[in-house]
Amino acid sequence: MGAMKRGFYTLWVVLFGFLLSSCGSKVEPGIDRVVPYYLSEVRLPDRVSPMVRSEVLKRLHGAISPSEMRDRLGNYFTVSWSVENGELPVELVLIYQQAKTASKKHSVVQRVQASGGELQTSEFAIIGPEYQDRGPVIAWKVELRQGGQVLDSEQSFLWE
Repeated sequence: MGAMKRGFYTLWVVLFGFLLSSCGSKVEPGIDRVVPYYLSEVRLPDRVSPMVRSEVLKRLHGAISPSEMRDRLGNYFTVSWSVENGELPVELVLIYQQAKTASKKHSVVQRVQASGGELQTSEFAIIGPEYQDRGPVIAWKVELRQGGQVLDSEQSFLWE
């Protein structure tokens, strides 16, 4: 009976700790992180980690023909962010430079309605003809804007 009682108390201690840790988590406003991913080829090497395999399959999902798969090659950016005020519209801006256009800066804007205080996720994709004509992204910057002002930004090491 003693071992069963210890197991019961251990379970309650673990559950109580979990509840306490989840109550205190508050999302800080701004950009939490930017995760760039570069899909350069459709064929997977024989020995590849399950995480890489999963990411490639996610990006190629739904592409059937070789041309559809080729159109999925390029750069993907997953941005995690949050704002305090969910009443004003939010803009996420990806500014980037590509290999074949060198110092010319391109940009993509996403306008979203955010929930205040909640972590949101947005994704940018530089793929298809844009990637095939201009090459891979060599430097980037992501800006989080609300109400006409920049709240936060993250950039790559090579950004000037």
